[in-house]
Amino acid sequence: MNYQALVRGLGLATLVVMAAGCQKLGSISVDPKTTRFEAAGKTVQLKATQTGNDNQPMKKPLPVTWTSDKADVASVDANGMVTARHTGTATITAAAGEQKGTASVEIHIPAKIVAEDLTLVGVGQSVPFVPGVVDEAGQPMPQFAKNIDAKIENPAIASLVATPDKPEQKMVTAGAPGETKITATFNNIKQDFKVTVKLPDFTELKVDSATLDLKPEGDAKITATPMAGDKPVIGVPVTYTSSDSTIVTVDATGGVKAVAPGKATIEAKAGDKTSTVAVTVKKK
Repeated sequence: MNYQALVRGLGLATLVVMAAGCQKLGSISVDPKTTRFEAAGKTVQLKATQTGNDNQPMKKPLPVTWTSDKADVASVDANGMVTARHTGTATITAAAGEQKGTASVEIHIPAKIVAEDLTLVGVGQSVPFVPGVVDEAGQPMPQFAKNIDAKIENPAIASLVATPDKPEQKMVTAGAPGETKITATFNNIKQDFKVTVKLPDFTELKVDSATLDLKPEGDAKITATPMAGDKPVIGVPVTYTSSDSTIVTVDATGGVKAVAPGKATIEAKAGDKTSTVAVTVKKK
C-alpha cells in the first residue's frame, strides 16, 4: 500500500483512523494479582485490563471468559467475581481471543482449635494453657490465637486466668484433685481440653504431736505434713476435723481451741492417708 499517496489523498487524520481500526489484542492483565482470604464466602472483584498490540488500551475490548483451576478452593463467575470456598491456592484466568491473564488466590479458613490436655501435680501448681487455630490443611494461624475465648468447667478443681502481657495464653492453677475441662471457642469453632489435677506421691501424713493437752479456753496449732520418706511434699491439701466440737474445735489450718473439759480426737487427712491427735481439755 502506498501510504504517501493515502496521506496526500485522504489526509493524515483519515490515516490515523484507519490505523486505529487495525488494533489487535496484545495482552490481558488481571487486578488484583494476588488475594488472601481467611474466611469462606468472602469475595473479591477481579478486573481484566486489555492492552492492544500498540501498547494502548483496547478501544473495543473483547469478551472475557473467567475460569478457576480449582473451583472447590475459589470459584469465579462470568463477571470475574471470586468467592472463597476452602483452604488452598487457586489460579484465576481471564481469557480473550488468544490472550490470557492470571491472578492468584490464597485461602486459609480456620477449622480447628488445638492445644494440649493438661495434667497438674500438686495443688497450687500453675501451667500455661496455649491454644491455637489451624486451617483446614492443619497450618497454624497464629494471628487468631489472642482471639480465642476459654472457660473452665469446674473452677474448684482448677482456675483459669488471662495473662495481659501474653493475650494468646492463659494460666491454669490447680485447686483440688479431680478432672475438669477447658472449653475454647473461636468464631463458630469449639473444642474441649481435659484438665487433670493429681496429688504428688507421698508415703505418710505426719503430725507434729500425737497428743495435746489444753487448758480451758486454751488454744494450740496442729501441723500435719505429707512426707515421702524423710522429705516433706508440697502441693497436698490437708483437712482437719474434730470428733467432738463441743469439747474442742479445729479450723482449716489446724488451729485448735478448747470449748469444754473432756477428750476428743483431731483427725488430719490428705488424700487417702490420715493421722490423729488425741486432745484432752482439762478442768479448771
